[in-house]
Amino acid sequence: MKKAIIFVLLVIIIAAQWTFLNSSFYILGANGGSISGTSAVIIAKANYLSARVMIHITIRAPGSSRLIVHFQNGTQEEVMAGMHHFEVFLPKSGPFIGSFTANAPGGILLNDIKPLGSTVVSNTTEDFFAKELNTGSSDMFTIYWLRCEGQAIVSVSGIGVTV
Repeated sequence: MKKAIIFVLLVIIIAAQWTFLNSSFYILGANGGSISGTSAVIIAKANYLSARVMIHITIRAPGSSRLIVHFQNGTQEEVMAGMHHFEVFLPKSGPFIGSFTANAPGGILLNDIKPLGSTVVSNTTEDFFAKELNTGSSDMFTIYWLRCEGQAIVSVSGIGVTV
């Protein structure tokens, strides 16, 4: 009986280590920039990747301006002054497809070496959101976006993992 329990525990430990060793981690270094008017913060990821992304927003002129952040699900939040953080979890939504290259909206190039990316597009139009960001999903990647109205400094960073 003891041998069977030890064997089961060893199988569980080996399976857990094998899963961890076969995982891949990807870093989305801090990038972003200054925004004004109606702007887009775009995050793109390969469908086989799970990602946790932090969006940092700093109002440029505290007290004299405000920023309205519109989320993809239709809700919005008004940011008045200082620094604000939004954390987004983007789950895995498809199988690993091997080597690929895809152009996501906003000029984000994704491939099997860099499956997570972001960009900030300042001074966009409603047409940009209607045509570029709401045209349906790709079989290879998923996008998440925020629409910001006002002036601020935006930084995006995150980590992705495949299992």
